[in-house]
Amino acid sequence: MVTELGLPKYFETVDGAIKWVQAFPDLIGTMDDWWTRHPKGERAHCQAMAAVNSAKDSLPSTDYLVLDLEYQWAQRRFDMVAAKRNRTADDPIGWNNPALAFVEVKSEYGACTGTSGICEHVHDYQDIIMARNGLRVQDIKLEFQDVIVQKKRLDLLNNSIPFKRFSAKSPELLIVLVDINPNDRKVLEPLSKVTGLCSMPGRLRFMRIDSPNYAMADDKVIQLDQLIT
Repeated sequence: MVTELGLPKYFETVDGAIKWVQAFPDLIGTMDDWWTRHPKGERAHCQAMAAVNSAKDSLPSTDYLVLDLEYQWAQRRFDMVAAKRNRTADDPIGWNNPALAFVEVKSEYGACTGTSGICEHVHDYQDIIMARNGLRVQDIKLEFQDVIVQKKRLDLLNNSIPFKRFSAKSPELLIVLVDINPNDRKVLEPLSKVTGLCSMPGRLRFMRIDSPNYAMADDKVIQLDQLIT
């Protein structure tokens, strides 16, 4: 497609960048056509969540602000990284010092178990927050503080967001179940195994979302014991 449109491989001139921008509609159309013929349910849910939980034109309207998709550290992968609203007496809006959150989305029963299942992601999360005695977490926070600054400069985030730095809180792991019944036997077993990990360092949360309502809000967060009853 790049060759067909005559797009330059490198941005060596302003004209080259303009050609790429002008080609975006054709490129997006090609991608949409490919995904229509090769559907990827979880990826589509993640894209929809990123679009709804954004802040390009105003302050975030939900309790999470998606900052990145497909994050990886040392072969440990999560579907998204987000900022989590952190309301305090000094900041009732909650975006001065949001918490950092790793987000894993599950929309298929088979994806809840196996090498990329719920338990494996919980272990990956443990590895990250305990790496270098917790210092790795500080590196990741600084990385995403830079991401927020860059996105503001690119007008991908609204400048009204009063972000200063991430909270000192340990990042949370948010597991989002989209259109999944947690009491299904294919989900109940891995959720039951996670019970013993809830006392670990850090914070583990679960959220249920029913598409097409992709708003990530605190009122959709439920406790593990509620999920497995």
